[in-house]
Amino acid sequence: MAASLAEVVREPAPGGPGSAANPPAAGPGATPGNVTRTAAQADPGSVGGGTIARPERYLLVVRVRDRATGAGPSYAFARWPDWPHPAMLSMAPPHPDEGLETAVAALLASRTGLRAEGVPRVSERRVPARMSHPRTGVEGLGWLRPVAVDASGEPSPDALLAGVALLDAEEARSALPTDVERIIFEAGLVLLG
Repeated sequence: MAASLAEVVREPAPGGPGSAANPPAAGPGATPGNVTRTAAQADPGSVGGGTIARPERYLLVVRVRDRATGAGPSYAFARWPDWPHPAMLSMAPPHPDEGLETAVAALLASRTGLRAEGVPRVSERRVPARMSHPRTGVEGLGWLRPVAVDASGEPSPDALLAGVALLDAEEARSALPTDVERIIFEAGLVLLG
């Protein structure tokens, strides 16, 4: 694997160097043209997370347990008609008024027919990735954040999906096509315990 979880970017500590509460000094020769904004400007179209310069997406690591047989867990992945690999569902960070639990439950129910169980767990780590900005379409750097959730039920994909793949952890590791996806998957497994 090209990168490890230790290499994934961490957020600056609140009040630590470089944070909004402890910005670097501008210096006596600073002018309005050469002072850098220290706090990230929030993206007004994505109130839940990300910035205008660096959008953020949540990738879901969905664990499905078969309670009837007691078999080990499997993990749900979307199968798109035009993509041969299993894919994690993604979503923009939800608006604070909606809440993460409601947003994840709605996404799972509508796309896969699965029912979310319990509270989704969000990683404090983000993984940098190339992506298009959601409003401008410009390709650049963005962030992917793992969100882990338990689910139950029989998969029933919506009309846009070719299917829902239920894979065990080893099958998922070998089927995911990129290191970034494998890093996100491994971080989700840690969150799920």
